Amino acid sequence: MDNTSRNMKFTTFNCKSITKSADCVRDLCDNCDIMALQETWLLPHDVAYLGSLHSDFAYTGKSAVDTTAGCLLRRPCGGVALLWRKSIYQTVTVVSCNSDRLVAIKIDYVDCSFLFFSVYMPTDSAII
Repeated sequence: MDNTSRNMKFTTFNCKSITKSADCVRDLCDNCDIMALQETWLLPHDVAYLGSLHSDFAYTGKSAVDTTAGCLLRRPCGGVALLWRKSIYQTVTVVSCNSDRLVAIKIDYVDCSFLFFSVYMPTDSAII
């Protein structure tokens, strides 16, 4: 397909555990080119799991779980990721972000550059 006339298909999904919603994410990948995920609930050493979701997609992701205390007292929470179709977007740069609540990529496509973000901003239950 001629990339100069192709539309970008972007999807965002709050998966509330990527391991439990992996089949849904795979189905969504079949119908999009770029996907933003929130609430992946992955531990830092499990972020590479994102690479096994769909063979046509590359990824970047972050865990929001602090494992420095040694053990988890409750289920993992937070986590964000971006997946993109490798065959279409071959010039992708992961943008460095200091927050564990966001990931970003820069895609150079045809004659343009695009920034895509996946952001997770939970509500503050004390305010509600």
